[in-house]
Amino acid sequence: MDYTKAFRAKSWCNKNGIKIYIVATKKGLFIDIWDNGKVTRSPNIYRNNKDASKKIWELYLYLCEKYKS
Repeated sequence: MDYTKAFRAKSWCNKNGIKIYIVATKKGLFIDIWDNGKVTRSPNIYRNNKDASKKIWELYLYLCEKYKS
């Protein structure tokens, strides 16, 4: 993964009201996407922080490319 591109995508998302974070529950880890007040929870359950963090970086890249275009 190109982390320079990923950090730029995260910065762009944060400036535009999009934040992505891990939520721990008894079932496991979920990912929430906060998009200007609207929260969407991932349907997937992650078993560890490493997998959830990797997915968060992928989502930042995806959302930046989707909305920036």
